[in-house]
Amino acid sequence: MSIFLNIPEGPWILGISGLSLTDQEIQKLQQPGVSGVLLFTRNYENPAQLKQLTHAIHAIKSPRLLIYVDQEGGRVQRFQAGFTPLPSLRHWGELYHQLPNAALKGAFSHGFTLASELLQWGVDVSFAPVIDLYNPISKVIGTRAFDAHPHIVTLLARSMIEGLHEAGMPAILKHFPGHGNLVGDTHVESATDDTHDLQSLLKTDLWPFQALAPEVEGIMVAHARYTHIDPHHIASQSQIWIQDLLKGQWGFQGKIFSDDLSMEASKTSDFNAVCNKTLAAGCDFLVCGWDLEAR
Repeated sequence: MSIFLNIPEGPWILGISGLSLTDQEIQKLQQPGVSGVLLFTRNYENPAQLKQLTHAIHAIKSPRLLIYVDQEGGRVQRFQAGFTPLPSLRHWGELYHQLPNAALKGAFSHGFTLASELLQWGVDVSFAPVIDLYNPISKVIGTRAFDAHPHIVTLLARSMIEGLHEAGMPAILKHFPGHGNLVGDTHVESATDDTHDLQSLLKTDLWPFQALAPEVEGIMVAHARYTHIDPHHIASQSQIWIQDLLKGQWGFQGKIFSDDLSMEASKTSDFNAVCNKTLAAGCDFLVCGWDLEAR
């Protein structure tokens, strides 16, 4: 979609501290390396306040900074008061097994409502939909996922994508190559798959990504390690995953986002090296939701 054709140059998508911009944050966001802002619950009080904040962010430079959020539904809905309460994506997966047509219509409405409300108040993009597979062992995905079956995930996610697009918002798939069957929560610990090779992943976790990649504007890459594919790098720093498979074999032409570099699974003692590896692997954007000086 054209929203990604007119953004400031620079890989950084940064978080801010509160309900309004500080002078220091304005100076930081004016830097040529910054192209976007990621908002969290800490940045939200009500729709009127959000409108003032997004207007101030958009006024910082031209082309304007894009404003992102994780507004999935369920337990990951950063803005709540004044917004429609959205169910978890798992709700639509459970409904699909009983009433598939109703579930597909619900997933479309979910995407349309999510996007329409965010755009109304000045937020440009939600990192959605989640297309990881459902598995209760996952500490971080769980009910954020539609279903355990990749075909059902693909069908429901496609309906949600259509709803996002109908409202005028890009769709960003996450978390490539698939995080739902891993135990670890990469916010606070490492997550590693020592079991599956590429062929088995293509039949499971990767299936929805491969099916839906041609239909979306972006993909977010996880900080998880898959030792049978690349034993040396997490996916967000892996040329095998991004350059060779996603861009090379699949021919993906959209934008590629790192997962949040504030997360523990991406951290090393050398933050500059992490950023360089992430860019070299093929990510277009470096997402860092917390203060860079804290890294």
